[in-house]
Amino acid sequence: MTSINLILAEIERQRNLPNAAEIAATEAENSTNDRIAIAIAYLGRASEKVHRNERDGCIPKDNLVKAAAVICAAIDNA
Repeated sequence: MTSINLILAEIERQRNLPNAAEIAATEAENSTNDRIAIAIAYLGRASEKVHRNERDGCIPKDNLVKAAAVICAAIDNA
C-alpha cells in the first residue's frame, strides 16, 4: 500500500470509530497549534528507539501515518 493510501485509510478508520461523532465535536475545537502538537507527539513516537514503542508494541510506521493524518486535519481546518 502506498503512503497516500495508508494516510487515507487512517483518516477513514478515524471517521468510522464508534464514537467518531464525539471525537469530531471535540476535535472541531482544536486549533491549528493543537493539531501541530498532536502531530509532533506522533512523530516523536515514530522513532524506532522510543521506550513506549518497545513497551506497548507500537510500530513506528503507524505513528508516522497517524501524524500525517493529523497534519491533513490541520490543513483541512486551517
